[in-house]
Amino acid sequence: MMVYMGAIAREGVPVIPTLLSKVVTPGGILQGTGLSEDGSRILSANTAEKLSELMHNDVVQTYGKGNFPGLDLCAKSGTAEVGGGNTPNAWFAGFLRNEEYPLAFVVVVENGGSGSKVAGPVANTALQAAVKSMDKNEK
Repeated sequence: MMVYMGAIAREGVPVIPTLLSKVVTPGGILQGTGLSEDGSRILSANTAEKLSELMHNDVVQTYGKGNFPGLDLCAKSGTAEVGGGNTPNAWFAGFLRNEEYPLAFVVVVENGGSGSKVAGPVANTALQAAVKSMDKNEK
């Protein structure tokens, strides 16, 4: 899901995530870095732009831009039924519309209920910390 959020943010071109920062042989020779690579286009730029606008409108009109201070956020919330009479999982997925902070995210709170009310604040806390950390690293 996060790859799709990133693709919407990047005009339809995803970034293929990597989980390794680097690969080093036992002798200390660098074999490769964990730099992410661009994937193949999965959406037209026009479709990605429309989705971005709709997701930004959700933040402004539905979730409340004030709940995400200082963030130019595009997001979509959701709930996923899990069966067995259990409370649904809460989802909140999106990205920041800011080239200084190229962040896409997905938050899932198992059996959390409402996506925007439960997973949204978790996303805000994580994004605020990430932006603060990125600012600190630039200084």
